Amino acid sequence: MCSRHAFFIRFFEVGSIDHWFHLVSLSLLIIIHSFHMVIILAKERIKVYNFLNFFQPALLLSVLFVMFFVFHIKTIDSYIIALYVSFSAAIIVSIIQVASIFKNHNNTLTLFEPKAYY
Repeated sequence: MCSRHAFFIRFFEVGSIDHWFHLVSLSLLIIIHSFHMVIILAKERIKVYNFLNFFQPALLLSVLFVMFFVFHIKTIDSYIIALYVSFSAAIIVSIIQVASIFKNHNNTLTLFEPKAYY
């Protein structure tokens, strides 16, 4: 969705060209975060998945609160900074989890294995 918006901003010259780079960078961060979330959910790490689903928006709101009320920066740049901080932090946590998933997987590249039903 964000990539489509970035295309329209660039192609139709809507909005600021200064935000073009941020829009593309944030789109890539969101894609990486979503991909990691799919892996975490597929490996049934439900607590980590739920934590990340809560952590990222909570951190976004926290950073926005600090930007608005502590630093008195009430521009779109505040939101862009908050997005970078929240998604970067969530990606760091998810990278650790995804790395542990593949590390504990006996050096095989299979992501999904059938469950044994007894």
